[in-house]
Amino acid sequence: MRVGVDLCNTVADVNACIKAALGLPEGYTFREYSMRAVGVRDKVGWFRKHPEVFVEALPLPGAVETLEKLAACGVEIWYVTSRPVWAREITRDWLKKWSFPKGELIMEADKARVYENLGLDLFFEDAPGEIERLERAGARVVAVAQPYNRGAFRWDDTGRGGDLLGVLLHCAGMLSGVPQAVLLPVR
Repeated sequence: MRVGVDLCNTVADVNACIKAALGLPEGYTFREYSMRAVGVRDKVGWFRKHPEVFVEALPLPGAVETLEKLAACGVEIWYVTSRPVWAREITRDWLKKWSFPKGELIMEADKARVYENLGLDLFFEDAPGEIERLERAGARVVAVAQPYNRGAFRWDDTGRGGDLLGVLLHCAGMLSGVPQAVLLPVR
Protein backbone atom coordinates (compact mmCIF):
# COMPACT_ATOMS: atom_id res chain seq x y z
CA MET A 1 0.00 0.00 0.00
CA ARG A 2 1.21 3.51 -0.85
CA VAL A 3 -0.05 6.46 1.18
CA GLY A 4 0.24 10.20 0.51
CA VAL A 5 0.42 12.41 3.59
CA ASP A 6 -0.12 16.17 3.57
CA LEU A 7 1.83 18.01 6.27
CA CYS A 8 0.32 21.38 7.23
CA ASN A 9 -2.62 20.86 9.59
CA THR A 10 -2.84 17.19 8.66
CA VAL A 11 0.14 16.02 10.72
CA ALA A 12 1.73 19.38 11.70
CA ASP A 13 -0.17 21.98 13.73
CA VAL A 14 0.90 24.89 11.54
CA ASN A 15 -2.28 26.83 12.31
CA ALA A 16 -1.20 27.28 15.94
CA CYS A 17 2.06 28.87 14.75
CA ILE A 18 0.25 31.05 12.22
CA LYS A 19 -2.06 32.29 14.99
CA ALA A 20 0.95 33.13 17.18
CA ALA A 21 2.80 34.90 14.35
CA LEU A 22 -0.28 36.99 13.54
CA GLY A 23 -0.95 37.76 17.21
CA LEU A 24 -4.46 36.35 17.04
CA PRO A 25 -6.26 36.00 20.37
CA GLU A 26 -6.05 32.76 22.34
CA GLY A 27 -8.89 30.50 21.34
CA TYR A 28 -9.12 31.94 17.81
CA THR A 29 -10.35 29.29 15.36
CA PHE A 30 -9.77 29.25 11.62
CA ARG A 31 -13.27 28.91 10.16
CA GLU A 32 -12.08 29.37 6.57
CA TYR A 33 -9.21 27.74 4.74
CA SER A 34 -7.75 31.08 3.70
CA MET A 35 -4.97 33.34 4.86
CA ARG A 36 -6.97 36.25 3.41
CA ALA A 37 -9.57 35.68 6.12
CA VAL A 38 -6.97 36.86 8.67
CA GLY A 39 -5.68 39.76 6.57
CA VAL A 40 -2.75 38.12 4.75
CA ARG A 41 -2.91 39.16 1.08
CA ASP A 42 0.49 37.85 -0.06
CA LYS A 43 0.55 34.27 1.27
CA VAL A 44 3.84 33.36 -0.44
CA GLY A 45 5.62 36.45 0.88
CA TRP A 46 4.15 36.01 4.35
CA PHE A 47 5.45 32.44 4.70
CA ARG A 48 8.86 33.57 3.40
CA LYS A 49 8.97 36.14 6.22
CA HIS A 50 7.69 33.62 8.79
CA PRO A 51 9.46 30.28 8.22
CA GLU A 52 9.09 29.64 11.95
CA VAL A 53 5.54 28.43 11.34
CA PHE A 54 7.05 25.38 9.61
CA VAL A 55 9.94 24.99 12.06
CA GLU A 56 8.04 25.37 15.34
CA ALA A 57 4.85 23.49 14.54
CA LEU A 58 4.10 20.56 16.82
CA PRO A 59 2.87 17.25 15.42
CA LEU A 60 -0.87 16.75 15.77
CA PRO A 61 -1.82 14.14 18.39
CA GLY A 62 -1.40 10.60 17.08
CA ALA A 63 0.20 11.60 13.80
CA VAL A 64 3.66 10.11 14.38
CA GLU A 65 2.26 6.97 15.98
CA THR A 66 -0.23 6.35 13.18
CA LEU A 67 2.37 6.73 10.45
CA GLU A 68 4.81 4.54 12.41
CA LYS A 69 2.17 1.79 12.62
CA LEU A 70 1.41 2.09 8.91
CA ALA A 71 5.14 1.95 8.06
CA ALA A 72 5.60 -1.07 10.33
CA CYS A 73 2.89 -2.83 8.29
CA GLY A 74 4.88 -2.21 5.11
CA VAL A 75 2.99 0.88 3.96
CA GLU A 76 5.06 3.14 1.71
CA ILE A 77 4.72 6.75 2.90
CA TRP A 78 4.98 9.77 0.60
CA TYR A 79 4.94 13.20 2.24
CA VAL A 80 3.24 15.52 -0.24
CA THR A 81 3.08 19.20 0.63
CA SER A 82 2.31 22.42 -1.17
CA ARG A 83 4.91 24.21 0.96
CA PRO A 84 7.28 26.29 -1.14
CA VAL A 85 10.43 24.61 -2.47
CA TRP A 86 12.63 26.90 -0.34
CA ALA A 87 11.16 25.13 2.74
CA ARG A 88 12.38 21.66 1.67
CA GLU A 89 15.26 21.44 4.19
CA ILE A 90 13.14 22.97 6.97
CA THR A 91 10.52 20.33 6.25
CA ARG A 92 13.00 17.43 6.14
CA ASP A 93 14.53 18.59 9.42
CA TRP A 94 11.07 18.86 11.00
CA LEU A 95 10.10 15.32 9.97
CA LYS A 96 13.38 14.00 11.36
CA LYS A 97 13.15 16.03 14.59
CA TRP A 98 9.76 14.53 15.41
CA SER A 99 10.75 10.98 14.32
CA PHE A 100 8.24 10.62 11.52
CA PRO A 101 8.84 7.43 9.54
CA LYS A 102 11.01 7.62 6.46
CA GLY A 103 9.30 8.55 3.26
CA GLU A 104 9.86 10.56 0.11
CA LEU A 105 9.17 14.30 0.37
CA ILE A 106 7.40 15.91 -2.58
CA MET A 107 6.93 19.67 -2.75
CA GLU A 108 3.99 20.01 -5.16
CA ALA A 109 0.76 21.99 -5.09
CA ASP A 110 -1.09 19.60 -7.43
CA LYS A 111 -1.61 16.71 -5.03
CA ALA A 112 -4.17 14.99 -7.27
CA ARG A 113 -1.55 14.73 -10.00
CA VAL A 114 0.95 13.29 -7.49
CA TYR A 115 -1.72 10.82 -6.35
CA GLU A 116 -2.27 9.65 -9.92
CA ASN A 117 1.40 9.63 -10.99
CA LEU A 118 2.55 7.62 -7.97
CA GLY A 119 -0.42 5.28 -7.96
CA LEU A 120 -1.18 6.02 -4.31
CA ASP A 121 -3.88 4.02 -2.53
CA LEU A 122 -4.83 6.52 0.16
CA PHE A 123 -4.24 10.19 0.98
CA PHE A 124 -4.30 12.04 4.34
CA GLU A 125 -5.42 15.67 3.86
CA ASP A 126 -7.21 18.54 5.63
CA ALA A 127 -7.78 21.23 2.99
CA PRO A 128 -11.31 21.22 1.51
CA GLY A 129 -10.20 22.17 -2.02
CA GLU A 130 -7.46 19.55 -2.03
CA ILE A 131 -9.87 16.89 -0.76
CA GLU A 132 -12.28 17.74 -3.59
CA ARG A 133 -9.52 17.55 -6.22
CA LEU A 134 -8.20 14.29 -4.80
CA GLU A 135 -11.67 12.75 -4.80
CA ARG A 136 -12.21 13.85 -8.43
CA ALA A 137 -8.97 12.00 -9.24
CA GLY A 138 -10.43 8.87 -7.63
CA ALA A 139 -8.47 9.09 -4.38
CA ARG A 140 -9.51 7.51 -1.11
CA VAL A 141 -9.08 10.39 1.35
CA VAL A 142 -8.67 10.32 5.11
CA ALA A 143 -9.58 13.84 6.18
CA VAL A 144 -8.29 15.22 9.45
CA ALA A 145 -11.06 17.28 11.04
CA GLN A 146 -10.48 21.00 11.13
CA PRO A 147 -13.08 23.75 11.76
CA TYR A 148 -12.78 24.88 8.13
CA ASN A 149 -13.61 21.49 6.63
CA ARG A 150 -16.55 20.43 8.81
CA GLY A 151 -19.82 20.20 6.94
CA ALA A 152 -18.15 20.52 3.55
CA PHE A 153 -18.21 16.82 2.62
CA ARG A 154 -20.17 13.62 3.08
CA TRP A 155 -18.29 12.46 6.15
CA ASP A 156 -18.47 9.18 7.99
CA ASP A 157 -18.18 10.53 11.55
CA THR A 158 -18.83 7.45 13.64
CA GLY A 159 -16.04 7.91 16.15
CA ARG A 160 -12.96 5.92 15.29
CA GLY A 161 -10.82 6.39 18.37
CA GLY A 162 -10.65 10.17 18.65
CA ASP A 163 -7.27 10.60 16.97
CA LEU A 164 -5.31 9.42 13.97
CA LEU A 165 -4.73 5.99 15.50
CA GLY A 166 -8.41 5.27 14.99
CA VAL A 167 -7.94 5.36 11.25
CA LEU A 168 -5.93 2.14 11.21
CA LEU A 169 -9.06 0.03 11.73
CA HIS A 170 -10.82 1.88 8.95
CA CYS A 171 -8.20 1.84 6.17
CA ALA A 172 -9.00 -1.67 4.95
CA GLY A 173 -12.66 -0.77 4.55
CA MET A 174 -11.81 2.38 2.64
CA LEU A 175 -9.66 0.49 0.18
CA SER A 176 -12.42 -2.03 -0.41
CA GLY A 177 -14.73 0.76 -1.53
CA VAL A 178 -16.71 1.56 1.61
CA PRO A 179 -16.69 5.33 2.38
CA GLN A 180 -14.62 7.72 0.32
CA ALA A 181 -13.76 10.01 3.22
CA VAL A 182 -13.70 9.76 6.99
CA LEU A 183 -13.82 12.68 9.37
CA LEU A 184 -11.27 12.22 12.07
CA PRO A 185 -11.58 14.42 15.15
CA VAL A 186 -8.33 15.95 16.36
CA ARG A 187 -8.29 16.39 20.13
